[in-house]
Amino acid sequence: APPRPGVLLRQKRLAKKWTTGKVAEMLCLSQWQVEALEKDDHSVLADELYLLGYQQNYATLLGISIDESLAFHRRHRHDGGVVPNTESRRHARGLESQHLRFGYGFAALGIMFLVGIWGWNYFADDAPPVEAVDNSSSALPEPNFADGGVAENINANAVAHESTAQSANATNSANGTDGTDGESAIPPQTIILTLRDASWIEIADGGDARLIRRKVEGGERVELRGQPPFAVFLGNAAGVDVNYRGAAVAIPAGHGVFARFTLGEPTTQ
Repeated sequence: APPRPGVLLRQKRLAKKWTTGKVAEMLCLSQWQVEALEKDDHSVLADELYLLGYQQNYATLLGISIDESLAFHRRHRHDGGVVPNTESRRHARGLESQHLRFGYGFAALGIMFLVGIWGWNYFADDAPPVEAVDNSSSALPEPNFADGGVAENINANAVAHESTAQSANATNSANGTDGTDGESAIPPQTIILTLRDASWIEIADGGDARLIRRKVEGGERVELRGQPPFAVFLGNAAGVDVNYRGAAVAIPAGHGVFARFTLGEPTTQ
């Protein structure tokens, strides 16, 4: 039997003292492809049609003919002698596809991570800044109702007023009355806020007492008492129902979602 094609190619290359790297450069192939041709390792090469072209080009470059060897070994292979290792070739292609899938997956995760960070920063910029509460001084700061001055700070006086309102509700329950059943049970100079959606709320009464200055969540009901007139600021006016002295208050339109208005008249001595 004639030598295998790869043996003939390698013998002639060595006779010319060429390296596999030089042959690969002249044939525009990879060095590992040239080495596979010389080893007759077709499992990692292309389909048989392209493989035959690689072998013929390599032989032409070396100035030899391998037609007899190719014909003999191809016939021997088809007769049941040498079976091409298509399974190894298929495995190599599967690994390449798997690597591509992993690469695409990691790229998608990276994009999702960057989008998440952008969204977090975007919405965090809209949140009101947090101010530190100075507990060292008993004096209350002057109420600040400027449009840009909303800050999430629960004042001690606001907590006291809300606690008073809750005590009043508990007293009504003990007496068998429910302040929410009828408007007649609501005492004068009382403000009741019913939140359908979360909103920042600031309210100060005529004595400069800050009744509330914080974010109120949707579903809460807040009852406040004080001396009129009341300076009211609502961060999300559409989500708040206001009741003053037993009557619903028509909230005036403000700038965007905000609303600022005054309730009640100054009391006379």
